[in-house]
Order: sequence, then C-alpha cells, then structure tokens
Amino acid sequence: MGIVRAAEDGGTRFELLDAGENPAIGASIYYDLPGDKPAETLALSFWTAGGELIRRFSLADDQSKQPAEMRLRAEPGLHRFVWNMRHPDATRIEGAALSLYWGGSTIGPVVAPGTYVARLEVGDKEYRQAFAVERDPRVDATDEDLVAQCQLLLQIRDKLGAVHDAVLASRRLREQITAWSARLDNAGNENLVSALGQASERLLVTEGELVESRSKGAADSFNFPPKVNSKLASLQGTVAYGDSRPPQQTYDVYEFLAAQADANLAVLAKVVDEVTGDLNLRIAEAGIPALG
Repeated sequence: MGIVRAAEDGGTRFELLDAGENPAIGASIYYDLPGDKPAETLALSFWTAGGELIRRFSLADDQSKQPAEMRLRAEPGLHRFVWNMRHPDATRIEGAALSLYWGGSTIGPVVAPGTYVARLEVGDKEYRQAFAVERDPRVDATDEDLVAQCQLLLQIRDKLGAVHDAVLASRRLREQITAWSARLDNAGNENLVSALGQASERLLVTEGELVESRSKGAADSFNFPPKVNSKLASLQGTVAYGDSRPPQQTYDVYEFLAAQADANLAVLAKVVDEVTGDLNLRIAEAGIPALG
C-alpha cells in the first residue's frame, strides 16, 4: 500500500506506507554545508585509488536530466548524493530509439570492486573520503573477473562513443551545407548549390556504414539491418548481463566490430576532409566565408 507524491525533479515517486524502503542503489555521499547562504561553487567527483577521474558533477552543469538523487544541492544543511557507481555514458545520438540498439544501450558500465575516492569541492576548499565498492557476496565471480568485465565494457563504450561522435560531427557539417545551399540558391549560384548537394549526399552515405538512420522503430530492423553502432551497443548489453568474466567469444566479437568501426571511421574522416577542402576552395573562389 502506498501513495504517489510529487518528486523534487518535477516528476512523481511512489511512497510505501506499510513497508520499509530498500537502501539507495549506489554510493550514498552525505555532505553538510555550513552558513546561511547557498554555496556559490560546488562540485563532487569520484576517482580511482590511483588518481584517475571517473565522473565529476558540478553546480555549473545542467542537472535537469539527472535523477533527483544525483543532483547537487547548494543550500545550507545536510544533503545526500547517490552516485550510481557508473562510468560516463557513451555519446548518444538523440532521437534514436533504444530498440535500434538491439537490446544494448549507451549507458556507462558499473565500476569494478575496489577502493574509490569522493572529492567534494566547496569554494576553494576540498574534502576527500575513500570508500570501498564490494562485489555481491552471492555471486561466484572474483574481483578479477569483474575488473575484466568492466575493462571490456569500457572498451566497447569508447568505440561506440567514437562512432557516434564522428557521425554527429558529420551531421553538423551537413547542417552547415544545407544552410549554405539555401542561401546560395537564393543568390543564383546553381553550380555551387549542386556541389553542396553532392557533398551532403556523400557524407550521408558514408555515415550509413556506421549508423542506420532510416530506422525509426523496432519494426524497421527487419527492413534495415543494424550497423556497427547497434552491434556494439548490443554487445555491451551481452557483456554487462550478470556478474561474470566475459567469455572469449565476446572479446573476439569486439575485435571484429572494432576493426569494422575503425575502417569506416577512417573512410568517414577522409570524406569529411575531402568534402571540406573541396567546398572551402569553391566557396573561397565565390568570396563566401568557409565551412567549419
């Protein structure tokens, strides 16, 4: 039995009335801010014991998309921040349905068991607290198994992020081309407009070797086979399923997909360079500011 209450993030939350609540899922960090005014600068970051930054949260960031428990509060008093113990996500392509990833996602992997450090920055002061992340005692995997799992997941995340970053950069270039095409068409530069259209189409075709942009829903996967980004995301879901060392097959599949991604990324980079160089030359001859 329970009731629905308004949540701090603008949504709702279900509150049990006749039962207790489980502990928060993640590392709960409590901090107490003194004074009678909100802190002007505040940041909370998480590091490995070796000094490698994992994630950093700051008041300067846009926190609107973060869950309520992962938003920093600057008002005086005691606050709780619940870190989900995940590495940063891979770059997403906005508007792409999760179903397009064939059971995978762009979410960052959970950290492996070990010692970590939370750093709280308030103004010009810094506070540190070490804490341990331990594996579930019910699983048979060792700490070394989970470290191996996390390392492979980070490799997959980085490669997927590289694919999406490259595609998004190409799309931004195509947006510039579209804007220039409209302006030049009105000015009567038909030849240059035609060259811009051909360049945009060339970029779109090359992007299509990395990402299937024609799919708009799950049913489209029957018409348009998944590209390397969907396969990497699906592999991520397979490796992250359960607490265990990844089998050799997952490493083999990753090496195959990574090689495929790298080859197509190299082609896209070459096309971007050629398109940018050619169009900038034509645009310069026409006395128009260059494309970025």
